[in-house]
Amino acid sequence: MRLDFQVFQPEGLVTARGMERLRFAPWGVAGGSAGATGSVMLNPGTAAERAIPKIDVLALEPGDVLSVRTPGGGGHGDRFTRPPAHVLADVLSGLVSRERAREAYGVVLDGDLVDEPATAALRAARSADESARVGTDAAFDFGTSRREHERRWPPALQDAFIALLMSLPAPYRAYVRRTLYGRVEAIAAERPVTPNDLDRLLNELRAAIALK
Repeated sequence: MRLDFQVFQPEGLVTARGMERLRFAPWGVAGGSAGATGSVMLNPGTAAERAIPKIDVLALEPGDVLSVRTPGGGGHGDRFTRPPAHVLADVLSGLVSRERAREAYGVVLDGDLVDEPATAALRAARSADESARVGTDAAFDFGTSRREHERRWPPALQDAFIALLMSLPAPYRAYVRRTLYGRVEAIAAERPVTPNDLDRLLNELRAAIALK
């Protein structure tokens, strides 16, 4: 769904709840692919267009247009085994483009008919590529952004990070989390991060803010 609204009066403020799946895609399951993420755009289609992250409180100027696009749903089942006739019906109904039928479902069309040999060949190649990308034994497809995040933040590192935060006095946790997260991301761009890196970064931060 897409919801656009425009403000006409000064001092317009927007708050929002439940804005999920803007970064990590909805999961696909049982061979299904991850769905589309949501997005929020300010003044779409203009020179002032810009993407907006999750909204706590957003101040808008008179004339501003805010466009909210909700995420899609993750797929269930291997999309390359969906009956080609069903995909063709979606194309003829205007729900799926011919290009998307080929890209997403491996269905090749010849006019208003399915090219069966070309579809079979394309699907065989695409299924192999998909298994290599997601993993043949993966129950879920978490999407590209989530896989990249977990490459930088494997479970052992996440556990160490949480344990580190919980060892601190409560008033410091949000600041330390925000500060260390950025520093860990900078290291992860160059090489894998280890729990020892966390300890070193925390000790450096302790000295900087006089944290006992």
